[in-house]
Amino acid sequence: MSKRNLFLSLFMAALLLLPSPALASQVDLPEFGVVLHFPASVDVFTRSMAMDDPVLSLYDTTPQAVREELAGAGLYAKAYDVAGAFTISLALKHADLPALDSLDEEGLRQAARALGGGEYELVESRQGSFLLVREQDGKAASALFQGGRLWMKLRLRAGSHMDSGMLSLLRGILRRAEFTLGQ
Repeated sequence: MSKRNLFLSLFMAALLLLPSPALASQVDLPEFGVVLHFPASVDVFTRSMAMDDPVLSLYDTTPQAVREELAGAGLYAKAYDVAGAFTISLALKHADLPALDSLDEEGLRQAARALGGGEYELVESRQGSFLLVREQDGKAASALFQGGRLWMKLRLRAGSHMDSGMLSLLRGILRRAEFTLGQ
């Protein structure tokens, strides 16, 4: 093998090891007008998985089993960190609630307490704000969006202590959220 071919082969192999946005998972929920973008570092299961989705064979399951499990838990998607450090669950419903942007400080504190925490922050997405709450046990964080007849909650649950990298990943998902119906 020539030096040039060896270099090209090594270069291509290195490219395969880099994270690629094309490998990231997009969760499209047209019935709610929501699109979420998950990083390639998680395996995402949804109620509408295709039979040939390669994640199904990795976990030895079927689209029907995934649908039943998610529906039984009241979820529309669940993501598993490939290293096994955490999961992210997604629940949605149609609801006529005030937008988080319209709540005063006391309203935000009450919403944070209802999510199981005290410390919170607002995370801006393209079309609204999420209330991100670190739960008091130190192992979870919940992000709430409400407004435009939509209630959505993402919950990250760590196997042990939640770290700043996990929170950064969750913030990234929130910031890239897209809303297409009535937002």
